Amino acid sequence: MADFATRYLTKGRLVYVAGRLSSRQWQATDGSTRRTVEIVANRLQALSRKSTPATPEA
Repeated sequence: MADFATRYLTKGRLVYVAGRLSSRQWQATDGSTRRTVEIVANRLQALSRKSTPATPEA
């Protein structure tokens, strides 16, 4: 999936992602508690086609 995403996905493309959310927390070096939520994908599908430059109409 990572190879597909690197080759074909760009900013603004519509994608379908199926998977689960994973949350974790940790202690930062400054003593504060940090939290994050990540998507652990098990399916990824491009929904929009790769964009092509518009051609001017004559």
